[in-house]
Amino acid sequence: MSRYIDAEQTARTLLSITRVYDSKYQKGFYDGIDRALEAIQDTPTADLAPIRRGKWDYKTVDHSGNALYRCSACKGFVRGTYDFCPNCGADMRKEPKNV
Repeated sequence: MSRYIDAEQTARTLLSITRVYDSKYQKGFYDGIDRALEAIQDTPTADLAPIRRGKWDYKTVDHSGNALYRCSACKGFVRGTYDFCPNCGADMRKEPKNV
């Protein structure tokens, strides 16, 4: 699974490193930071849409006795529960914790 990061924040973190050139090894270290910054700048951005989240609010019963659940995102009703709302596509799974 792909992991998306905030490229601007990563670049700011790399740029915040104080540069002191006491040796050729430190120059090499800073050259590496410069290359990383170039790689971040040159990497194409992903076309991401925000994740729409919801939950199944409550259950009711239709005229035929079938259980209906309401999506909190679009307020639409469905028979049964799913990982994603079939009406609006909202993710009904629990929101993952940041790792």
